Amino acid sequence: MDANPRVSEVELSNWGEIFLNPDIQRIIEYAYQRNVALSAWNGANFNHVRESVLEAMVRYKFRAITCSIDGASSGVYELYRRNGDFGRVIDNIRKLNAYKRRWKSRYPKLWWQMVVFGHNEHEIGAARGPATELGMGFVLKTNWDDSYSPLRGERAAMPAGDAPRAEAYSVDRDELLSDGICHQLWNEPQINFDGTVLGCCVNTWGSFGENAFEVGLERALGSEKLSYAKEMLSGRASPKAGIPCTTCSSYLSRARTRRWLPPVPARRGVMAFLRRRGMGRLVVWIDNRFGRFLVPVVRLLRIS
Repeated sequence: MDANPRVSEVELSNWGEIFLNPDIQRIIEYAYQRNVALSAWNGANFNHVRESVLEAMVRYKFRAITCSIDGASSGVYELYRRNGDFGRVIDNIRKLNAYKRRWKSRYPKLWWQMVVFGHNEHEIGAARGPATELGMGFVLKTNWDDSYSPLRGERAAMPAGDAPRAEAYSVDRDELLSDGICHQLWNEPQINFDGTVLGCCVNTWGSFGENAFEVGLERALGSEKLSYAKEMLSGRASPKAGIPCTTCSSYLSRARTRRWLPPVPARRGVMAFLRRRGMGRLVVWIDNRFGRFLVPVVRLLRIS
């Protein structure tokens, strides 16, 4: 973080569970001290979280967590989340909410994400109630593997756009085009734990150029490969070998239907202006110290 002063927002994600990292509490506290906002939009199962970490997430303004809860009962939840404990997950969320009340904090924001399968689709309605009770948004997510517990109906509930920020609606599975995921190349390019530039949270098979830890974040994100991939997703360039998007099912589906990504709208408001001028950490510092008081005013004046 010290080597890249422009970094102000980081999403913690991996193929495991971030809360199993023994240093996660120190990471959260250090990020707060350096005015870097952390989030876990990509998901955490929330089975194993130390109480001290729960309090640290509130005290140090961990921005958001998407909790992967694939059911509304223990029996259904544990069919997919093997060795998981539905009751323990809910208990951890209640403890986190108690700390939010104690510290009078709106962070972290919480989302209940349910991967929809044939064995749990009947509990979608039953899961919405507890999510609301716990102060969580609710979102459905598609199962990436069609062969595992396929949906029983002809039409499936699918997420619209970026899952943690959008409610679900019904579309044919073949029409699902992951706009939110593809837009990560612009909005929140993903960097792997080893510094590899993955671009999005789906890519596991290739990189977009130089290692961010070796050459710095700004140079890594300015790579020719990443720029070319954006042109491909926008329909202005042909697929090319060596670009991870070329073999991605989302891109292949997009190319087949000619449904290209629209331009990413520019963020408006004072905070967005400061971020564009490289002052993202100042924005985080202001939010960390004064956000609870300023947010109502900002919303009233519509200057965010």
